[in-house]
Order: sequence, then C-alpha cells, then structure tokens
Amino acid sequence: MGLINIATVQSGMTLASPVFSPQGVMLLREGTNITVRHIFLFKTWGVLEADIEGIEARDTMDIDITGFNNEELISRQQALEHRFSAVLDNEIMAEIFRIAKKQLMEKFLSS
Repeated sequence: MGLINIATVQSGMTLASPVFSPQGVMLLREGTNITVRHIFLFKTWGVLEADIEGIEARDTMDIDITGFNNEELISRQQALEHRFSAVLDNEIMAEIFRIAKKQLMEKFLSS
C-alpha cells in the first residue's frame, strides 16, 4: 500500500484501491488510471491522499523536497529525520515518521 499526497499524484498513475471523499462517497474504483481531471476531482472533494499501484509504504517515506527553496522546511525535515533515525527499523515508528513527514509537507504545500 502506497498512500501518497494528492499534490504528488500524477496523471498516468494507477489506483491500488478505491478513492473515497471525506464524506464517504466513492470517487474512483481501484485499477483506474488517473488523469488530470481526476486529480482536480480529488482536490475539489477534499481528498488528501491516494493509494497508488507500484508504490510501497516505505517508498513514501522519502518525500521529495527538491524544488523547495525553503530553508525552514529543509531544517525541519532534517530535524524530524534525526529524531526518528534510531527507530525506523520498527514498523510502527516508521509509519509515525511517514505521517509526521507527510503533515510537515502538507503544511508547507498549503502555505
């Protein structure tokens, strides 16, 4: 399972599971190839992430920050990685790290 932020979903990716709105409305079925229109639909309905085929949960830990010239973001990401560096071999802690990193990115993407 590879949940990724809607901001990183690209046209041509394939859904590994259905996408539901926060209200529980199914927007797309699993196996659907995503288009630009679908991404717009997700954003319109307030969907924050999608499960994408070919992406494993561990892959989502390495969020790409290239293109961000924000020293504060880079500094906070490095501090977060330092805090979790000794416990990433624990599956639960790795998931907590992934969520914390995702929230950090969402904060900067929305600002």
